Amino acid sequence: MSLSPSCNVCGSSKAFVRCAGCKVILYCSQKHQDLDKRGHWATCNAVQESSRCMEQQLRKRSTANHSQVNLLLSTVRLTVQFKYVKVMLGADSFDALTSAAAVARNMLYTYQIDQCDVRLLLPTLCLRLGRDQEAYSFVNWCILGSRRTEHNWTDFRQPYPDIVDADAFGCPPATTGTDDDLLNLSSMALLKLRLLLDIQALQQTQSFSRKLPQELVDMVKEYLPDTDVVRNDRKIIRCTQYISIIRDLSHQVDEVIQAVTQVNPDFWPTLICHARVKVHKETLVFSEEPIWRMLYYCADAWRENPRATDVTKAGCGPWLDG
Repeated sequence: MSLSPSCNVCGSSKAFVRCAGCKVILYCSQKHQDLDKRGHWATCNAVQESSRCMEQQLRKRSTANHSQVNLLLSTVRLTVQFKYVKVMLGADSFDALTSAAAVARNMLYTYQIDQCDVRLLLPTLCLRLGRDQEAYSFVNWCILGSRRTEHNWTDFRQPYPDIVDADAFGCPPATTGTDDDLLNLSSMALLKLRLLLDIQALQQTQSFSRKLPQELVDMVKEYLPDTDVVRNDRKIIRCTQYISIIRDLSHQVDEVIQAVTQVNPDFWPTLICHARVKVHKETLVFSEEPIWRMLYYCADAWRENPRATDVTKAGCGPWLDG
């Protein structure tokens, strides 16, 4: 499932009270806000401080014409903005992650440079927020566009190509087998699994068509999809036969799972283990091992999709239980 605005205490979707300090944490009542004051204090101060630092840095204007001075100023801004993104990840609310995704996207589009692994973080952020189409298009660009242009993430002069509205039901692009491909493929696998689960849910509604008018069945189907890809595709919603789509998606999921295994055989066992238990993120982000760095970015997205995790576990085989 995707995240949605909810109370920071009980998880209720009827959250109307917003923290006046950080402005990214919601509560269903003043009572629950009062209960969470002590626990929220550190996060609230961190969000306010990082927001203040980022705004101050973005207001600065360089009057120098020297390219090295401008490069230094941009590097400082990137560092401050990425610190803001990490603080928002720590707040871990719908509004906080929405803000983090907006700043991360702006970092790539504005500076056309990535010294902070933003390109690895953005797809899983989009998946957590239910923006599956954006996640799929961005992963396609990371795999296809950056390879086609030999994109150098540390060079301002490189163009920033973009792929929009990529066909999420199409065959996933082949990768080159680098460590960065682990996260691209992991995001691709999660997205394909979310699509597969949506289509399977739509297929199950067809059993009602014998007793109910098809128009009523179609109305029910509009409320089922969790992904924006399926939800916004009227042709798929009104389809009456999903067997071929399910078969194609199942084959694509198997391909992506195997591709991840070829890059790093330990990735799935480690991910699924940590998708069951919340891991302290600072433990992961400071690790020198690429697999732990990838877990820092993607574990939460998989944890919020337990059905997709179970399917991956079954597809990888019983050795995951070891």
